[in-house]
Amino acid sequence: MAQPSTGPSDPDPAEPIVERTVSHLSRLLPLALVPLATALFRARDLLATGQTNGLSLRASFPVYRYDLWSFVDSPTGGGLSVSLPFGTVESAVFFLPLIGAYVVVSYLYFPTVYVLALEDRGIESAVRRARALVDEHRPLGFFLAVAVVTAVCSVPVSLLAHAGAGGAVAAAVVTAPLGLAFNVATALKVAEMAGVETVE
Repeated sequence: MAQPSTGPSDPDPAEPIVERTVSHLSRLLPLALVPLATALFRARDLLATGQTNGLSLRASFPVYRYDLWSFVDSPTGGGLSVSLPFGTVESAVFFLPLIGAYVVVSYLYFPTVYVLALEDRGIESAVRRARALVDEHRPLGFFLAVAVVTAVCSVPVSLLAHAGAGGAVAAAVVTAPLGLAFNVATALKVAEMAGVETVE
């Protein structure tokens, strides 16, 4: 997907990351089978979700993999479920210091897995490199945008997932390329930060 840059490698700033993501997505679409498989693997949760009435509002920070369960909570009796990247709103009240630490650590090191792949580094080296990239580029806007967009997407996805067994399977199918798109967008953002050219 990427190769080291031999010169100035900043992408065209006029090309939004959404457009760059779409341009890469078609050739990477077979990789959507991975999040589809991980969603379907939880067959019991999938069936229970389809049989339960509910609505999820679930936000996620940039992670290494997205699937149906990044957008929909497994059923807990129905109704409205509001989830943050670190758990439910109810649990947030009791663990505020831990939540703050989680958010900070997630932000400082979210590029790590992508650096591992893009620059072929060891784990320790990738962790240090990720932290250095965040310190240099401060991608807080992107980091928060992912949380907001995943939350917005979670609402229609959860409505579909709770519409019977067929709806739950359909939601797993829909979120497979959607999750892949978030992965591609994050990889492109990290590549941009690292000065790595992406292959069109």
